[in-house]
Amino acid sequence: MNRLMIAMVVLISITACKKDIEYQTSFKKSKKTWHKFKASSNNSYRFEVVDASWAGSSWKTNIRVVGGVAVERKFEYVVFMGVANGGGEWTDIKQQEILTKMNMTAAQFKTERGKDLIEFLEWTETGARVGTQALTSASNYLTLDEVYDKAENYWLKKRSGMTTYFEAKNNGMISSCGFFDKNCADDCSQGIGITLIEAL
Repeated sequence: MNRLMIAMVVLISITACKKDIEYQTSFKKSKKTWHKFKASSNNSYRFEVVDASWAGSSWKTNIRVVGGVAVERKFEYVVFMGVANGGGEWTDIKQQEILTKMNMTAAQFKTERGKDLIEFLEWTETGARVGTQALTSASNYLTLDEVYDKAENYWLKKRSGMTTYFEAKNNGMISSCGFFDKNCADDCSQGIGITLIEAL
């Protein structure tokens, strides 16, 4: 096989791999919209990632990016163990309701988790501390460039036996993306849900 034919085979293989994703047209359109937003915002923005569990908890993570670098990650449970935070604030009464459901005292919780309940329910990392919280439900501190990259190279890859999803409801930018096993019942989805993207 001569060099020209080898080059053509390699080029065709690369092209085929690049197109081997679900929702290709919608994704490309959304990525183009993201690049316009990125330029108009000087790559400085914040976005909110939401998630939930079948066990009765839901949470949100706000990530602030300045000049393409994640500089803040803010996490908060909206509902934990079936107890809602009551309009955005974890009052002493709400915390006690959680502890009662868990059948433990505040001291026992701190011993088991290594932090007070309120520090578990909501926290903020800034600067060099972004990404240092361990064993958390919070979203990784990805930038939107990294979100789009992960969508293209992982979440939207064609897989047999999987249901893939993609939406772009944030003014054309990504709002939900991922996949799950068609035969799985609970907490099976791998992906991301973004409810807000705004320039700083």
